[in-house]
Amino acid sequence: MLTKARRRFAQLRSSRAEGLLIGDSPATQRRRALGIAAVCVLATVAVAQLLAPSETRSATQTFTVTADSYVSESNPDAAHGDMQSLLVDGGPLERTSYLRVDIPPAHRDLKKATLRVFSTQADPFGVAVRFVADDNWRESTLTFNNRPDHVGRVLGHSGPIAANQWVDIDITDELLQNPAIADGGSLELSLATSLFAFVGAVDPEHSQEAAGQFASRESGTPPELKIETAPGPSVDTTTSSSEPGATTTAPAVTTTVPRATTTIAPPPPPPPGGVMHVAAVGDIQPPSSSSNSSATAALAGRADFILGLGDYQYQGGSMSDYNAYFDHSWGPLVPKMYPVLAPTHDQNWQAGDTLNYWNGGGASGVHAPVRLQALSPYSFTRGGWHFVALPDACYRVSGCDGNAITTWLANDLAANPTPCTVAYFHQAYFTSAADHDPFAPVAPWVKVLVDHHVDILLQGHNHNYERFALQNEARGADPNGIQAFVVGTGGIGFYAFRGLAPNSVTRQADTFGVLDLSLGNGSYSWSFARAAGGNYSDSGSMACR
Repeated sequence: MLTKARRRFAQLRSSRAEGLLIGDSPATQRRRALGIAAVCVLATVAVAQLLAPSETRSATQTFTVTADSYVSESNPDAAHGDMQSLLVDGGPLERTSYLRVDIPPAHRDLKKATLRVFSTQADPFGVAVRFVADDNWRESTLTFNNRPDHVGRVLGHSGPIAANQWVDIDITDELLQNPAIADGGSLELSLATSLFAFVGAVDPEHSQEAAGQFASRESGTPPELKIETAPGPSVDTTTSSSEPGATTTAPAVTTTVPRATTTIAPPPPPPPGGVMHVAAVGDIQPPSSSSNSSATAALAGRADFILGLGDYQYQGGSMSDYNAYFDHSWGPLVPKMYPVLAPTHDQNWQAGDTLNYWNGGGASGVHAPVRLQALSPYSFTRGGWHFVALPDACYRVSGCDGNAITTWLANDLAANPTPCTVAYFHQAYFTSAADHDPFAPVAPWVKVLVDHHVDILLQGHNHNYERFALQNEARGADPNGIQAFVVGTGGIGFYAFRGLAPNSVTRQADTFGVLDLSLGNGSYSWSFARAAGGNYSDSGSMACR
């Protein structure tokens, strides 16, 4: 095309006899010829871009679901595949929606995968998207009685939903990491009410408030999956987020530990306004169903992410107990929970059921955003705050070198000089005597934390709640010291106090709940979020040091 344009330009310059430029001056003729040539060049470039290999340019593909329906416990034999709505309800009479979408291979240049559903009803709690391993269901015959048996891990949450809007839920990690769909094919998903929207509710009869309603593929706004690929033959795809409807371009965090390298999925981006809401709690689930642990799950579920303080499933963290109890009450929160594991009920953080559960080995397949390794610390940074998780079980396990972790901790804090820092482990160093006395072996870690002006230390182990004034590693009052909390109120029970530690400000051993932290730019506030039936309260604020 460009050669023809040049030839045409030469003809225009040399020829008047053909009558092409009659009445125009030579200057006008030249301007017109140059314009024609420029248009031809631009057209050539455009055609070249369109014909360029797909690896050199970004692309977004949209796939409409090929099947969808919902099931209802109130009408267990009814099929709803021809309805224009998909219903979700976490109340006593469960309703769950199922979606199928056919996708191409999950190429390594995948940048983002987003499930989009159109909401036709407001839902203050939102929905959870789960992976479904069973592809044998059929839209025309799916009922509550024959629904897929195995509904797996939570892939993402939507957050609160308004009526008549598109709801985007990021499921990028699933397409990247699930080998079953790496070569493309049928992706099976379910929509269900986020468990923390109704478990432990004061009045279960109000569970209808947690219901959602979405347009089906029979409507004008069917569910769809958007797949965005990045330019270039290879792209860092570790920037996906498990936060509902959001992604972050921050790089993945890799922490070198004394024994191994722990890779952490990047946390979701800071919410609007820059204030992060973080929940912290430990000592949670008895070896039975418990309204107390369900209630604390409901409270923790409101946070942007959760810091787990250990002893999640009593008595010994067996997989059968995890699947039967903890997974039912707290399982949907696991994908946004950064845990430390304890030395007794968490199986010493050794290779065992507890470790396997948090790494996705449970019946539902949920896994923490960090892949835990035995007796290994890890850290991550988000929104101006640095978080450090420490395996205090090391001091009670033969062959684990606590000094190596002390060195790692000092190096990690020196390499991450953020304005504000939170550290957490299970066995409390700062605690009034209860069933457990203060755990002295972690004193070297506490000294490093104080020396590096770490702001908050979170602990569990004693089944109670306690807050301390600023202090140093010698338990002396210090305006530049660390503020410590004990939050062992997750649901297992209570330990009565039998002494009073220096600098203890407030404490209680009769109300279940979680610690809510609002982490801002250079400051933070806290409040004890109590479960129904409790009367205790504690709140305050402080500047980072």
